Amino acid sequence: MQKREYKVLAPIPKANGGEWWMSVGRAYDNVDGSVNLYIDAIPTGGLAGKGLKLQLRVLDEEDLRRREAYRANGAQAAASRTAGTSVTIHAPTADAIPF
Repeated sequence: MQKREYKVLAPIPKANGGEWWMSVGRAYDNVDGSVNLYIDAIPTGGLAGKGLKLQLRVLDEEDLRRREAYRANGAQAAASRTAGTSVTIHAPTADAIPF
């Protein structure tokens, strides 16, 4: 059995009545045929009376290309950090706290 990778999506309601699909995690096949879900976010908007809806979709070629590009960009950023490039981090002021 080939180990498949999935994306976990959840429908998010739009103000105009439509919806868009937000990626909320990943999932992987197990050798016994079951699937493990790794959820990074649980959307709450639109749960009123409907419950939580999640959808599994097999990663397609576009998803895999996007992931490889992301990893390549991360490797380039890491290389620039080790090459002596400095990064300035600004601490938020007390006024910037949203609560």
